[in-house]
Amino acid sequence: MKLDILIFAALGIASVSSTYIVTCHNDQECGTVCGNYGPDTIAPSEGLFGTTCSCQNRQQPSYLCNRDGKNVYVCSDNQPPRCSVACGQQVCIQKDGRQSTGVIRSACPRYHPQNAHDCCNYGGSYCTCVFDDTIDSNWKVYNELGGNNGYSSNAYWGACGSHLGLKVGSVQGSLYFNLVRPKMCSAVMSDGYHQRVNHDMDQSLQTLQQQGLVLSI
Repeated sequence: MKLDILIFAALGIASVSSTYIVTCHNDQECGTVCGNYGPDTIAPSEGLFGTTCSCQNRQQPSYLCNRDGKNVYVCSDNQPPRCSVACGQQVCIQKDGRQSTGVIRSACPRYHPQNAHDCCNYGGSYCTCVFDDTIDSNWKVYNELGGNNGYSSNAYWGACGSHLGLKVGSVQGSLYFNLVRPKMCSAVMSDGYHQRVNHDMDQSLQTLQQQGLVLSI
């Protein structure tokens, strides 16, 4: 059991005090892995809360550029990656004396073509999911946390004010994650990406979702 806990901790279930909070603005930009949306959606970067992503072609990502002294890579097939996230898991995030309950429904992958290209082109906050532990949050969570980018102070498993109150990254929190095993959904991301939107593509995506032609989970 102790070994399992250490393994989960090593996978980066935590250290949320060094996690950067940004916004993906709306359902379309936040995207989904779990197949549903919501104003309280959060999309963790890889390594947070058990989130993992891999390129669809199962090949190593290709070098794209060097930004601020760091190399940026992208899926060589130029397709959104397949990600696995703890679907429906509630997380209480604290920042600047405020708190908000987010629900994990999506991911912010470092090798997503849009994320990687935006990082190379614009830098700054466009590189957070590529380089840093990041929670990309929909408008409700972002506004409740002050409506600005910045580092979280803490995060707890469960809704804010719930009986859980287990700090992410603590031994108790890691034990909870190990025992409860939140439902890990795996799917090719719908085209959510960091801080940019293509409305024509969004309309096409919504049509495909209504017809049940995307997100085979």
